[in-house]
Order: sequence, then C-alpha cells, then structure tokens
Amino acid sequence: MSLDRQENPVVLITGGGSGIGKACAKVFLREGYRVFISGRDAARLETASTELASSVSGGPAPEWITADVADPAQCDRLLETADRRAGRIDVLINNAAYFDIGPAREFSTERWRKMFDVNVHGAFTARKPSPIS
Repeated sequence: MSLDRQENPVVLITGGGSGIGKACAKVFLREGYRVFISGRDAARLETASTELASSVSGGPAPEWITADVADPAQCDRLLETADRRAGRIDVLINNAAYFDIGPAREFSTERWRKMFDVNVHGAFTARKPSPIS
C-alpha cells in the first residue's frame, strides 16, 4: 500500500480491536501512520494495541479510545479525543459492526435496533461533525 499523503498521517479505525479493523491497523502502522483504534471493550483494545505494537517493529503502538459508535455522544467524544491528541484525522475507517444471528421471526425490535444503530447510524455519526482534514 503506497498512498500519496502528508507527513505523519493519522487514521482512526472504529471496531479496531479485532478482525478486519485490527488487520487494517497493522497495515497503516507498517505504512507509518499514527493509528487510533476504537471499540466498546477496553481490555480487547489494550490487548490489540500491545499485539499490534509487537508485530510492527520500530513504530509506536496504536492508541486506543473506548467508544460505542451507536451512541452519538460517545462517537462525538471519540472524534474529538483523536483530533485533540493528534491535531487532525486524515483517514477514518468506519469498521465497527454488530451482527445478531437467528431466525427473523425471533428477532425483537430491540435486537434489530441494536444492529441498525451500530451498522448504519454509527457509520453516519462517526463522520459527522468530524474534524477530518
């Protein structure tokens, strides 16, 4: 991956504590980005940060910020915190997702809303009112 970018670029990855988000963080770390990962589980984020730091020699560990993107106030705090720490956000990866599996007839309105809040509203809220450069 080679991107035309400014010096010391910053990326924020929601859902960065595992899976695709964690893999993205590893790529961006190797490319020299300052990486922020976020998610709901502080312990998972701390572990991911440590593992990512040890997998990419010579660079800093990703910084982590606990936030639930389904909650607009937490999402705003996430963006503001990353921006305050780094001075800007150059790349935002809306990777956070939540899936609940089962027969549709057994889904409650609450279960459906939780998926929709994270997967749809969270992606929208994470980009608004973003300080992305």
